[in-house]
Amino acid sequence: MQQNYTDIADYFEQLADKHKQIKTFCRYELDELLSKTASIKAFPCLVVEGFDFDFAGSSPDNILKNRHGAFSIVDKCDIFNPAKRCETLERTEIIAGQILSKMVDDKRQRLPLMTSFEINLQDCVIEKCKIIKSHLTNRFYGVIFEISILDSCKFACRNGKETRRSCMEIKVTKTTHPAEKPDSSTLGFGKVFTDHMFIMDYSADKGWHDARIVPFGPLPLHPASTVLHYGVEIFEGLKAYRRADGKVQLFRPIENIRRMNRSAERLCLPQIPEEDAMQALLTFVTMEQDWTPSAPGTSLYIRPFMFGNDETLGVHAVKHATFVIILSPVGSYYKEGINPVGIMIEDEDVRAVRGGTGEAKCGGNYAASNRAGEKAEQLGYAQVLWLDGVERRYIEEVGAMNVMFKIDGEVVTPALTGSILPGITRKSILELLRDEGYKVSERRISVDELGRALEDGKLEEAWGCGTAAVVSPIGELCYKGKKFIINEGRIGALTQHLYDTLTGIQWGKLEDKYGWTKQL
Repeated sequence: MQQNYTDIADYFEQLADKHKQIKTFCRYELDELLSKTASIKAFPCLVVEGFDFDFAGSSPDNILKNRHGAFSIVDKCDIFNPAKRCETLERTEIIAGQILSKMVDDKRQRLPLMTSFEINLQDCVIEKCKIIKSHLTNRFYGVIFEISILDSCKFACRNGKETRRSCMEIKVTKTTHPAEKPDSSTLGFGKVFTDHMFIMDYSADKGWHDARIVPFGPLPLHPASTVLHYGVEIFEGLKAYRRADGKVQLFRPIENIRRMNRSAERLCLPQIPEEDAMQALLTFVTMEQDWTPSAPGTSLYIRPFMFGNDETLGVHAVKHATFVIILSPVGSYYKEGINPVGIMIEDEDVRAVRGGTGEAKCGGNYAASNRAGEKAEQLGYAQVLWLDGVERRYIEEVGAMNVMFKIDGEVVTPALTGSILPGITRKSILELLRDEGYKVSERRISVDELGRALEDGKLEEAWGCGTAAVVSPIGELCYKGKKFIINEGRIGALTQHLYDTLTGIQWGKLEDKYGWTKQL
């Protein structure tokens, strides 16, 4: 599986977040760190450096990419005190060893990224210890571990560009009764489907096989099928957009593929090679692209899903699975559109806890939210805002969206602690905000803090974000019967800007300087 630098950095950031002693994570070169020390508020710090790469292979059509880089643990130290130097060195060395140990464990468990890490315990030793000076008051000591990642995917180099190759054969059976395409003005969400669907099967002995596009219709299921009894199922959601020039493009599809594989690992479902999943997605959407509507606010919703399909009772890792993609032309997810929605904060039911399946996109998470969703709807609210499952006081996410708040000029969103879905729209917005110079914090935020911020006039805006709604402003929160009105119930300037920017990139109206879109 090929990995880019963002994937690598994200992985190390997760390691840092989960380590009790590491206080800060940085994506700097060590030399660059010297000029950034003022912005680092706590130590020890895990620093992941940029990864150089080279190529190896027997021919231009059979090339492997090998990335070389390092991670470091650095800590403040009084370098003029020998005892402190030894203490700091020992501490950073222990932490670095713990990080390496977790990497080895992740590799043994065949986590998606770690399958490509080349970890040789004999070679992966402390490469150097160094005193790093920036200012008189900022001196560091630390250790550096050199690591490499060998890309197991093959590349074809054409016209100076690297492209993933997949040799998967996809059989196509076209419908003999094509449906009439709906009027764009009447589109709701997920009620109309295209003429065909993509299906691929998995078995423990054959792997993924029999990739096919067939007429849309029912799926045959054995009464003892694993998915029916044990909920072994995952899914994704992404969109294709009709540009003004008539072309169709997708938004960050590789991110959805990678998240689906992470969900699959959590539920012991088989992972799909990225290049095969991308080929299936692009081939199928290209075939059905005429179903992509062109009216403002419309798109072609793409729903890949996978389920365990063993024809026997019993709880175990599945030996048979089915992967399906269906397509649906859609309008706005919320009837309110871009107008502010009302959200009910749920304080009784729990959606997810750390260590559960909250960070996986699986059907059980959404089934667990139905009761609270019904209660919210009866009270006139569009969605439920979930609290953490332990203390019941920290904000987590809205039922179908991640959530963000602008408090006294700072954008705050709940940190990904293992019980929150890592949204692709969330990730995109955070990248946009940081690129534009906004102060952004990913941390725990309590209901009490929100209430105080509202009373003090510091809660300026709130919005949800996700593939379905893109950006949805929140105009009202209800907690234990008490109503909180945000920004006088109007959409905020930043919320509007984020919606306009994201949709502008998605529909091809704005330049995609981030390389997020993929044209068919």
